[in-house]
Amino acid sequence: MERHRTASLPLDDGPAWLARLRLATGGHGFDIEPGRVIVREGDAATSFHAVESGAVLVSATVPEGGVAALAILGAGETFGQDGFLTDPAGRFVRPAFRALVASRIVAIPIADVWLAVGRNPEIGRLVVASLTRSVERLQRRVAGVLLPRVIDRVAELFADLARVHGRPSADAVVIQVPLTQDLVASMVGATRESVNRAVRSLAASGAIRRSGRTYSVLDPPFAAAGLRAEGTS
Repeated sequence: MERHRTASLPLDDGPAWLARLRLATGGHGFDIEPGRVIVREGDAATSFHAVESGAVLVSATVPEGGVAALAILGAGETFGQDGFLTDPAGRFVRPAFRALVASRIVAIPIADVWLAVGRNPEIGRLVVASLTRSVERLQRRVAGVLLPRVIDRVAELFADLARVHGRPSADAVVIQVPLTQDLVASMVGATRESVNRAVRSLAASGAIRRSGRTYSVLDPPFAAAGLRAEGTS
């Protein structure tokens, strides 16, 4: 059967790995309108989700009572990993996931993922690879948020979003998700006023270009980062 020939397809083909996972598990895709909650904060995952297209905002309530934006997932990225835990005892942060723009999500029941892995170890490698990419991106984001200067945190955030959500144009990489300064401030742990100053400085230096809620990365190092597609293996 086709599901047993997955190893013949290259692992660095982003759309293909998700197609193979769907084929092996019977997972189905569904369209989500902007703003719709996919998983509520605190809910335990019963399905492994993958973003087929669009953007998914990850957020969580902080001890002070506000809501912090943690990440914006893009095509090929996954969530619902806590569903693989066999003993979720203790405190486990379960953030909320909602569509930031019109998105298509693949949902696969955790039990079906385990069955597919048992039938074909290659599927297990695909799942582990997706989890590894999530950890690598999280590590970069944490390192960026810990930078002492707000302008550097904002610059690192734009570089991250350009890698995941960027579309190359003639002279820049356009970040294809709408970004308000409140959202940027939440993601870098700073005030809206300090983010506004950082954005103005980056624009004045020629690193970025802003048009409403759309940002383009112009600085050559940023552009290079945006043009390098995320690996899928």
